[in-house]
Amino acid sequence: MNAAHLHLILNHLPIVAVPVALVFLLQSFRSGSQASRRFAFLVLMVSALSAVPVFLTGEPAEEVVEHLPGVLESLIEKHEEAGEVAMVLSVITGVLAFIGFLVDRSASEGSALGRRVRLSRAAVVFSALLTMGALAYTGSLGGQIRHTEIRSDAQKGKAQEQGEGREHENGERDDD
Repeated sequence: MNAAHLHLILNHLPIVAVPVALVFLLQSFRSGSQASRRFAFLVLMVSALSAVPVFLTGEPAEEVVEHLPGVLESLIEKHEEAGEVAMVLSVITGVLAFIGFLVDRSASEGSALGRRVRLSRAAVVFSALLTMGALAYTGSLGGQIRHTEIRSDAQKGKAQEQGEGREHENGERDDD
C-alpha cells in the first residue's frame, strides 16, 4: 500500500461520519435521546481525530500521483488548500463536540436545560454543517484529480493538452 492508497482509504471516514453524526444529533434534539446525542458527539470527535492523518497523508499522496498522465498541479493545489480548511474545521467541530459532550453530561446530572447547553448544541450543529460542506468540497476536488469525467470542460482540455487521451489508432499511447 502506498501513500495515495492510504490517503484514499482514510479520507472517506470524516466525509461520511460528519453527516451521520448530524443526523443522530438532530434526531436527539427532536426525541430527547441522550444516547443519540452522546453518540453523535463521539462520532464528531472521532471524525476530527481522523481528519488529521487524512491531511498528513495528502502530501505523500501528491508525490505518488503528480507525475501521472492527466493529473493537473492546479487541481492538486486546490484540493490541498481546501483540505487544510476542512481539517481545521473538523478539529474545531471535534473540540466543540467534546465541550458539548461535557456540557450535556453536566446537564443530565440534574440541572435544567439552560442557555449554555442550548448554545453549545447550536455551536456543534453550525460547525458540523460548515465542516460537512468543506469536506464535501474537498472530496469533490480530490476526485477531480484522477476522475476526468467529473472535471469541468476547461480542466478536461488542459489535461488533454498535457498528454491525457493522446492515443493512436493502433491503441498505443504517447505518455510523455
